[in-house]
Amino acid sequence: MIREFTHGGAAGDVIYHLATVRDGGGGRFWLNGCRARDWHGGEQAGIRQMEALLPLIRFQPYITETGVVWEVRGTDLDGWRVRHVIHGLNLSDQMSEFLGLPHTPRAEPWLAVPDVKREARVVVHRSPRYRNPSFRWDLVHSRYAGDAVFVGHEEEHAEYSSAYGRIPYLPTTDYLELARVIAGATLFVGNQSSPAAVAQGLRKPMLQETVPPHHPAWNCHWIRPQMWHDTVYLPSLDELEGRRNTYPVSGIRPGGGGKSGTFTLVSNWDKAYSAVGEFTYPARERYAERHGYECRRSDHPGHWGKVKALLDAWGGSDWLWWLDSDAAITNPEISLTSLVDRTAEVVITCDVTGLNSGSMLLKTTPRIRGVLEAMERRRPAYDRAPYHDQNGFAHLLWTIKDVVKIVPQRAMNSYPDSGRGIESEVWQPGDFVLHCPAMTNEQRLAYLGSTGADSHGSGRRGERSQ
Repeated sequence: MIREFTHGGAAGDVIYHLATVRDGGGGRFWLNGCRARDWHGGEQAGIRQMEALLPLIRFQPYITETGVVWEVRGTDLDGWRVRHVIHGLNLSDQMSEFLGLPHTPRAEPWLAVPDVKREARVVVHRSPRYRNPSFRWDLVHSRYAGDAVFVGHEEEHAEYSSAYGRIPYLPTTDYLELARVIAGATLFVGNQSSPAAVAQGLRKPMLQETVPPHHPAWNCHWIRPQMWHDTVYLPSLDELEGRRNTYPVSGIRPGGGGKSGTFTLVSNWDKAYSAVGEFTYPARERYAERHGYECRRSDHPGHWGKVKALLDAWGGSDWLWWLDSDAAITNPEISLTSLVDRTAEVVITCDVTGLNSGSMLLKTTPRIRGVLEAMERRRPAYDRAPYHDQNGFAHLLWTIKDVVKIVPQRAMNSYPDSGRGIESEVWQPGDFVLHCPAMTNEQRLAYLGSTGADSHGSGRRGERSQ
């Protein structure tokens, strides 16, 4: 069966939503000319922009046919605007919710180009919309101007040059040529715009002027390697060209080697997870005893029991380690001191959908307590979007990103083999933690039992907890 989709734009939305079309298997993808009048600049400008998009869309291997049409064919993707504009999710994830698909993988590009054009080390774009006064363009210009070109409209280039200083202007004929230029660069810098969407689709290192979280258009934020949303950290071009898949992530500092503090393991589950919680908890007690840590458990109900349990445990140690009830310690040799450093107050991992709070270390500072208390206050708002407490952590940790340390997923939050071939997330013998989200309790118990996870806390496979 050939899948068929129609989209009315605008250009950035089209590019972000191609990710979801790819994830759904691809097919025919049409641009609805009837909606061109709603594009920025009016109908004629909208038609020109649609035609400029077509070469890029046509080149994607998951698109079998494309063009501008004057009626809806197949699935009308503009229905997303009516039912699935969800504050707190980026545009690709919102379309995934509309189509009932998993959120698009964070590190996988969804745009391809036939070849690259190396015009400059840095490509810059800034449109008139979606700005953030805290983004220091003066610092950006000072650091990168000698290595940069500006893409977009001539009037945008003129405004930028007047405000911050001149850099060369590079016109492009269509979005495919624009993508080739961005693909050839080391870094893209810009605000929320269609060129930024192209850079995101290529998974280029990006420094993005993102609107504040309270803004209605806070929908272009991504937490992934080599993506920064402010000017706290200005990446080195030499480092990017030498180490293209390293941290820091989203302006978040790389891990250091500092070791300090005392630790408490915090667990919580209600009746719905009692079988899994009772299965995994004894190994946690053995692990805590082995390393001289404290161990606490509670039974607050639901997803938000995590926050209450952490607040209950506050003040007894320097660090709290939260571990979901469906996660097992599988290498008791690893100590928590190996994961923390002197500059971080949160240690957490990302999976293919973004931040995952199923295994995280929180330093018991006033700032982190404030985050937990804010989550409690804002719970009704976070409950309106998928993932509930995960939503809240992703939102609020973004506001304190200078003290958040993201470590590779297998450092403390490995997942079962899902068959997707994403090796960085798949548990392997010797990994610290095996976490089993998105399973039934029966599946969790079977998988954990098959790996001997219930016995790892003692270091002896086959010894079952009583």
